[in-house]
Formats: sequence, C-alpha cells, structure tokens
Amino acid sequence: MIMRRLWQTVLMGLLLSPAVYGADQSLSTRAMLEPLRQAKISSELAGRINAINVRNGDGFRKGDVLIQYDCALYQADLDAAKAELASASAQLANNRQLLTMKSVSKLDVELARFEKERQAARVKSSSYKVSRCSIKAPFNGRVVELAVNAHESVENGKELVWLLDDTELEVNLVIPSSWLSWLQPGRTFDFLVDETGERFIGEVIRIGSLVDAVSQSIHITGKLESPSNNLVAGMSGLAQFDQQRPLHDADPESGN
Repeated sequence: MIMRRLWQTVLMGLLLSPAVYGADQSLSTRAMLEPLRQAKISSELAGRINAINVRNGDGFRKGDVLIQYDCALYQADLDAAKAELASASAQLANNRQLLTMKSVSKLDVELARFEKERQAARVKSSSYKVSRCSIKAPFNGRVVELAVNAHESVENGKELVWLLDDTELEVNLVIPSSWLSWLQPGRTFDFLVDETGERFIGEVIRIGSLVDAVSQSIHITGKLESPSNNLVAGMSGLAQFDQQRPLHDADPESGN
C-alpha cells in the first residue's frame, strides 16, 4: 500500500497537466511506466546479516536467496526443540504402555500427550524462524534499493530491500473524466517514451473506479503490445489517443 501511494504521488505530479487536443482529433496526456509488482521486504526476526547476494539494480529469479542471516542461534533452538519433542514422544509411549498394566493413571497419559503437543508447537515455531533466516525473492525482478549491509545486526521489522518486477510493465495514465464518454478498455494509443525516444502501441486494459472530484480526472492502466528491453519502471512519456481509431480487436473467445 505504501509503495502504491508513492508511485501515485510521483505519477500525479508528473501527469496532472491539461490534455492536448490536436488538429487531427488526437488527445494527449502524460503517462508513466509502472512495475506490475513491487515489495519492500522487512525483517521478520532479529539477528545479524551474514551475506547479501545482490546489489542495487541486480536482477534475480523467484526463489533466489537475496539476504542470509546468521542462523546459528535459531538453528540451535530448533535442535533443542526437536530433542524435547523426541523425549516427550517417548514419555507418552511409555505412559500408554504403563497404563495397560495399570501402573499410571489416564491423567498421566493425558499430561504426557499435552507435553508432546507443546513441544511439537515449539518445533513448528523454531522451524518458522529458521526458514526466515534466508530472504528469498518472491517473484522475478530487480533490486531497487538495499537498506542494510552485510554484518549488520537488525531488529524485527527493519526494512531490508525494495524489489520490483520489471518483467511486465504497465502504463499508468491520468485522464480527464470527460474522456470516459468514448474511452474504454480495448482502446489503443501511441506512447512516446521521453528517455529513449521509442514509440510503442499501447492498449487500455483497466479504468479506475473513482473520479477525483477536484481535478475531474481518473486513473487508467494500459499495457504495451511489444515492449523493448530498454524500458525501465519510472520512465515517462506522452500517450496520444485518437477517437477515430477503432478499438483493439476483441478476443474471439470472449464473445465480444
């Protein structure tokens, strides 16, 4: 949510300029490339960082280990919990055997069972902490910014790294709400990127659910039909619509 608001703040500052009406019946507005997914990863435990396997700007694959904690203490606690669970399991088995010989009461068996369940819960808790010693990539993408360094000790909740998925970029636009009389999903537009000078064909895929009453504008989202590898999240440019251009061909399987 925080990252979404950040992108929206940048976008609004960049895009809230009056639409341009050309002589060829085209309408233009500013647009910005936005990552499909992004996340700021925070620490879920307190500990010392052993290694950081990526740098700012590096790419990664889903499941790659980005940051590794010193897990010796948490692993030791897990080993101790497993030993206690084994002991509790043996005690329960012994009490059940003694119960058949009427050497212990049913209460003794129940207490032994409760102890086994308590130790099993401890193993589960310790295993969870050990699993969090390795910060793994939740999706394919790139590192935007690292907030920590190797060998630093961090607290629970400390921000570690900002990631984004640049494998698929969306075009975020703010348009006058009056355009809704003719603009709908499937409408195509030309997108000229400021930073690279490249021109692409885009298609509107979503229209926002709320019109800003003050600016009488609304967010819409588009996708590029044939993006290039030169594109980077945050690039901006000019999106140009033509009311006379027909809608993008509908998917024949959709029934439209």
